[in-house]
Amino acid sequence: MSQKYVGAVIRRDKDIDNMYGIYFGSKRFEVDNNDNILLDDVRYRGTPGLYELIFMKRSDDVMYTEDDLQKYKSMLLMTNAHRCDYSVQYQIKSNRGHKYKCVIAPLLPTEPKTKSGRGLPRAMALNDNAIDYVHWDDPNKLGDRLRLLEASRQAGHNAHNNEMLSIIEELREAGIIIN
Repeated sequence: MSQKYVGAVIRRDKDIDNMYGIYFGSKRFEVDNNDNILLDDVRYRGTPGLYELIFMKRSDDVMYTEDDLQKYKSMLLMTNAHRCDYSVQYQIKSNRGHKYKCVIAPLLPTEPKTKSGRGLPRAMALNDNAIDYVHWDDPNKLGDRLRLLEASRQAGHNAHNNEMLSIIEELREAGIIIN
């Protein structure tokens, strides 16, 4: 049975799958005298369906069983033959071919990406309400705020310069700071 498929590879048959089949990454792929497949020291009983899944672009649905599909899935996961550069870290080699759409994609469902975070709080969501500016007229509160901002600036947070200048300007307009 294996001779049929290996012969097709040697003849460069156009039905042979060169995208996902035969090249099981860097793993050693052997066939013994009983048509069993030895892949990275794991022995799989060679069946016509399993050979169809491994070698052919358009596997005959009638030939393979659910057990063959599970063995094929195990081989793909072991060898990463379905991934770019045969590495777990790279994305799946997806295409519009029959084998990917009908065999590999249903076997290896992708995990949906989990959402992180909760979005903006309702208080921060954009609305049409006018912005309510707070004007401090109490010089004591302005002085306290200026001291707080200066301490923050000395601690290394220099993003408050504009607010500090605005407070100083308010205090000048009120006649508290003479300069």
